[in-house]
Amino acid sequence: MIDASNTNIDIQSWVREAPRNWKIKPLKYILTRLSISGCEDEKLLSVYRDYGVLIRENRDDNHNRVSADLSNYQLVDIGDLVINKMKAWQGSLGVSEHRGIVSPAYHIYKIISKSIHPRFLHHALRSEPYFREYAKQSKGIRTNQWDLGTYEFGCIEFLHPPLETQRQIATYLDKKTEAIDTLIAKKQKMIELLEEKRSALINHVVTKGLNPDAPMKDSGVPWIGEVPAHWYILQFRRLILDICDGPFGSSLKSEHYTEEGTRLIRLQNIKSGYFNNQSKAFISNNYAKLLKRHKALPGDLLIASLGDTNNPMGRACVLPIEVEEAIVKADCFRARLDQKQGNHLYYSHYLSSLAGAVGFEQHSRGATRSRINLSIVRDIEVPKPSLAEQDSIQSRIKSFESKNNNLRNQIEDQVTKLQEYRQALITAAVTGKIDVTRDPTSDDPEEAASGQGTLF
Repeated sequence: MIDASNTNIDIQSWVREAPRNWKIKPLKYILTRLSISGCEDEKLLSVYRDYGVLIRENRDDNHNRVSADLSNYQLVDIGDLVINKMKAWQGSLGVSEHRGIVSPAYHIYKIISKSIHPRFLHHALRSEPYFREYAKQSKGIRTNQWDLGTYEFGCIEFLHPPLETQRQIATYLDKKTEAIDTLIAKKQKMIELLEEKRSALINHVVTKGLNPDAPMKDSGVPWIGEVPAHWYILQFRRLILDICDGPFGSSLKSEHYTEEGTRLIRLQNIKSGYFNNQSKAFISNNYAKLLKRHKALPGDLLIASLGDTNNPMGRACVLPIEVEEAIVKADCFRARLDQKQGNHLYYSHYLSSLAGAVGFEQHSRGATRSRINLSIVRDIEVPKPSLAEQDSIQSRIKSFESKNNNLRNQIEDQVTKLQEYRQALITAAVTGKIDVTRDPTSDDPEEAASGQGTLF
C-alpha cells in the first residue's frame, strides 16, 4: 500500500526494490542530444510542467515571448524528448507527440535504444524520483536559476522493465492520467465559475444596491448603467480628502530594499478587493521617513495604476490592520476618503468591479500597457449610495466572499490531492510498485480528491 505523500524514492531504492527482471542503465546509453535548426515553417511547441510538450497555439495560458527570428529554433520530431534545462527539476520536460520547433534554450534528445518505449520514458522521466535527480544534478547559474547539463543528465540512471511491460505501464498511465486530468480540469472550471459568480455579484450590488424593488434611473454613464433613483453619480475627487502616488525614478530602487523595516506596497500586493500579503518588501525606517509623503496607514484605499492579463488596472483594496504603516511604490496610489461620505471597502470593490474597470479603460491614456494616473483616478465617475447603504453592501459582499472562499479552498484542496494522487500513481507504476495488469487502483479518482483512504 502506498500513500500519496510517500513518494520519497531514490536511485538506490529503485534498484533494491524493483522487480528482478527490471534493468537500470544511464540515460546517455538511451538518448542522444540533437540540435536541428532552420525549420521556421514548423509549428511552435511549448513545454508545460503539468502536461509535457504541447502545440503552443492550442493554449491561451502561455505568455512566454517568442523571438521574431525563428531560424535558430530547434526541430522536434514525434517521439523526441524535450527538456527545459532550467526547470527540469520542476517537471518541464516530456516526450513529444507532435512535430514542431522549440526555443534554442531547450535541449532535444532522440531515443536511440530499441528497448525503450517512448510513452514509458515520458511518464518515468516526469515522476517525482527523477525530479529529485534533476535537482541534484543541476548547477546553479544565478538566483533561482538552475541548469541541467547534457553530461549530468546522461549520468542519471534509468530504471526500466522489459519492453512489453513498458507498453502496458504506458497504456495504463495514459488512461489513468487522462481521467485524473479531466477531473482536475472540471474542478478548475468550477473555480473559474466561482470567480465569475463573485465578480457578477459584486458588480451588481455596487451599482444596483441590495433592494431589487428600488426605483431605478439612468446613471448617464454607459458602463454603470441604471442605478437606484436616490443614488448620485459624481467624480471620485469629490470623495477624496488626500491622494498620492509612489515615488518615481531614483527615489526608490531595489537597492534601497532591506530585510526588515517599513513595508513597501507594490503592484502585486493590490488585488481586486483584497490585499495580497504574501509578497513582502521593506525599506529602512530612516529612509521611509524621507518618503513620508507616500505613507499609507491601515484602512487606506490602495489603487493600482497598471494592469496586466490577470489583474485589471484601477483594481483596489484596503490596507489591512496587520500592516501598521507602509510606503506606496511607483504605480501604486494611496487615497483617503471623506469617511462621512465614502466607505473605503465599498469603493475598493466598486473600483475593482467590471464597471470600474471599464471606466478606467475609457479614461486610460496608455498606448501599449493599461495605465492610469492620479488625474484619471480623480476624474472617474463613481456611484454614491448613502453611507448606510455602502456599509450594508459591504457587509453583503463580506458574507458572500466568506462562503465563496470556503468553497474555493475546498475545491483547491481537492485539486491538490488529485495532483498528489496522479504523481504517486505514476511513481508507483514506473518503479514497479504496482502490477498494472491487475489494475488495483480505484476507477474513481474522486476518492483521491476527497482524501479518503490510501491510493493503492
